[in-house]
Amino acid sequence: MKLFFKTSRNRERGKHKKRRRDWLDHLREWIWPSMGIQAFLRLSEIRIKRYPRNRHRVVLGLAIGIFVSFLPFVGAHLLLVAFLCLLLRGQFIPGVIGTLVGNPWTFPIIWLWTYELGHFILGNKNVAVLPTEFSVTEVWSNLAFFWEMYLWPMTVGGVPTGIVAAVVAYYLVTINMASYQMARSKFLQKRKQERKKRQRFIKHRLQRGRKKAKSKA
Repeated sequence: MKLFFKTSRNRERGKHKKRRRDWLDHLREWIWPSMGIQAFLRLSEIRIKRYPRNRHRVVLGLAIGIFVSFLPFVGAHLLLVAFLCLLLRGQFIPGVIGTLVGNPWTFPIIWLWTYELGHFILGNKNVAVLPTEFSVTEVWSNLAFFWEMYLWPMTVGGVPTGIVAAVVAYYLVTINMASYQMARSKFLQKRKQERKKRQRFIKHRLQRGRKKAKSKA
């Protein structure tokens, strides 16, 4: 995993902490993180690996977030994650991190793939042409048409794609997380033993110093 999330040591640091961010800064960070894409992915990976809860529930939450990213209901992704995490007993915060799979860079690919796959599964041969202009008012005024021609096929195509992506992510992250936690546990145990050894050494030196001081007195 480190191969994919390698970060530059010379990157600019602390840029995102200089001032209090408003909604525009949050939107900008969501589209292009100020710390850099690689550093952001690495940070998200470490957060998931160090999450202090049951491993299965953490990875399940992440898989739920990835699954929801392939559904066309963009404004309701977090609500769907919360509901599915509650239903399947997954962790919500890793689920939120999992929804980052769906972002302004990947949504066009996801939507086009799920749209085509959905129409293929439903057996629709005369597929409607994608609209050149899009507005919320137009969708609400023609909701039945948009549901039948776009949202329903994208949902049908998104569910199997999301399940495959979630299952693959679940097993890959579980294996990676287990090896990381084992290595981290060994490292922390070794550091604890070194600290105890150092403390014993300092204590021994202090005792010797006191004995020498007493013998001179």
